[in-house]
Amino acid sequence: GVVDFDTVLQERPRIYRWDYEGAKKGEISDLKEKLQELKRGVELSEHLINKCENIIYDFYVDKGFRNVEVSTEITNDAVVQNAVNIKFIIDRKTKVRIGEIVFEGNEAFPDKRLARALKKIHRVSPLFFQNNKFKEKEWAEDKENLLDFYNSKGYRNANILSDSLYPIPEKENR
Repeated sequence: GVVDFDTVLQERPRIYRWDYEGAKKGEISDLKEKLQELKRGVELSEHLINKCENIIYDFYVDKGFRNVEVSTEITNDAVVQNAVNIKFIIDRKTKVRIGEIVFEGNEAFPDKRLARALKKIHRVSPLFFQNNKFKEKEWAEDKENLLDFYNSKGYRNANILSDSLYPIPEKENR
């Protein structure tokens, strides 16, 4: 048998304009700097949108908004043919704060002494962290500070086996 194929090709739309809903003016400026490949005339692709959403997500997580949600709204431009406008919708939620740090498996030093070794996470008192924003980068640096403390006390093989982050139920998070 013989088969006929009709193939219809259409050029992908180009990005004409983009906007950020839910972002502050200074944040928009920083985001534009991070999203340099997002330019007028660039071909719209799922890969590009996902990459931009991930950059925006990481930007807000780094600022302490671990629960941020980023979505994208794409609409056809009213004037320019085969062009789209993109709106990144950002719901920052509330900043994540440190409620408590628990040390398990530590027998050599009081927990208060270990807490003082955490230099990046600012404290009101050695075990009171409640008003502090949680930032991944600072937490990573403080885990190194904790190991440095152990090493300085002669524990050369000290190691952090694991660390866990978990949300505190709202009524307990005061």
